[in-house]
Amino acid sequence: MAVNLQQAVRCLAIAGVLVGALSAASAYAAPQNRGAVVPGGAAAETASGDRWAVVNRNATLARGKGAIAVTRGDTAAGSYIVVFNKDVTRCLWTGTIGLSGTVGVEQPGEITVVRRFNNPQAVYVTTHTSAGAQADRGFHLFIGCN
Repeated sequence: MAVNLQQAVRCLAIAGVLVGALSAASAYAAPQNRGAVVPGGAAAETASGDRWAVVNRNATLARGKGAIAVTRGDTAAGSYIVVFNKDVTRCLWTGTIGLSGTVGVEQPGEITVVRRFNNPQAVYVTTHTSAGAQADRGFHLFIGCN
């Protein structure tokens, strides 16, 4: 019985050391991980400011959040102006080539995005073939704002 009690005391001592080490590690990590937690892991103020658009290759808006208009840009093919319901000047703009539906895939290519020079609520998008020629492509545009 003494052997079993001795082993139990040793296990409790080891467990105490581990709990102390884990507590110290948690206390050390806490300052880097502060902030309000909301469903989905995003800060609520960031998520509420975001805007996005899914645009068909013919310059029509398939769906979006805060996107109010899409028109052709300065060239006949592969340029688009996407207008949002707020100033996007101090936001992040990013895009990716892709279809708006659930069937098929868009042809490979590249995309560029920049805020429209004469409209603080608009983003200018160009789409290109993989060879670099401007061409109509469907795309997804994300505007990250807070």
